[in-house]
Amino acid sequence: MILRVYVNETDITASVQMKSVKIQSSTGNRRNTASFIVNDYTIAEAQKVEIFRGSTLSSNISAGVSSFSIDDSATDLVNNVGYFLRHGDRVILGYRTANEERVTIDTVVGNTVTIVGVTSRSHTKGDLIGDKAFAGVTLKNPREEIGRSEMMAYSVDASDYSTILDAQNVVDTWEGVNAREILSRIVYLYSAVDSSVTVNACESLTGLTYNGVAVAPTLDSTDKVYQNNSIRIGASGAGSGTYTFTFSAINLSLMDKARLWIKSPATPSSYISAMTYRIVDVSGDSYTWPANLGAGGW
Repeated sequence: MILRVYVNETDITASVQMKSVKIQSSTGNRRNTASFIVNDYTIAEAQKVEIFRGSTLSSNISAGVSSFSIDDSATDLVNNVGYFLRHGDRVILGYRTANEERVTIDTVVGNTVTIVGVTSRSHTKGDLIGDKAFAGVTLKNPREEIGRSEMMAYSVDASDYSTILDAQNVVDTWEGVNAREILSRIVYLYSAVDSSVTVNACESLTGLTYNGVAVAPTLDSTDKVYQNNSIRIGASGAGSGTYTFTFSAINLSLMDKARLWIKSPATPSSYISAMTYRIVDVSGDSYTWPANLGAGGW
């Protein structure tokens, strides 16, 4: 197993005392933390830190393969399974390369990895495979001198991204909205930016029907959470509505979730009893759609 440490997208692994790397994962409301020591490399507060855990490819592989070899064969002596790559793990292949993709581990025997399905892209010997063991921001970093060499060692402490929420003062006013909407707006406006791809900005006025009849919605630039506008449907009463749109040239194989924002009217008697959505691949692309799509909303 190897570790790579990145600060603000820069690989600083060569400066890190690898035996000093510690990661503490907590449950409940406690934060995940990490610490490590770097030699002659200063890191300010509130800098982005990522610690990658995994291995490297031992040879080039092409798109469309299901098995390949990794460099180290550290194994569980009982089950002969790599202790950092386990059955069912969803990991990153080609981490920080143009061909990065997510794959699901099926089996690991010795240094041979088999994934569910096949790779959608080619990868080069030495490319990383694994996951992020930690991601967050740095806290205050004291320093201490190593022996008499005048080389300085910096003890770096980091906390997960929940720390960013504590660094923001939310000054805003919302009237006539429910608590869930307020929370959604605070998360979007005041926390770290998501790593995401917008497949639809909710600014299209076509493709929407109500009880099978096309309706003409309007754009609302004030009552929104995401992007520039929201769609005001302008329909009410019992019935069902369908909104269909298409997108192209977007590879969703790296995405874990799909987020859809829906707001129902404030009138107590008005509500949405059920909602479903689906993403259909009609292009014949070879990559597999994520299996754990989730929905968000107000």
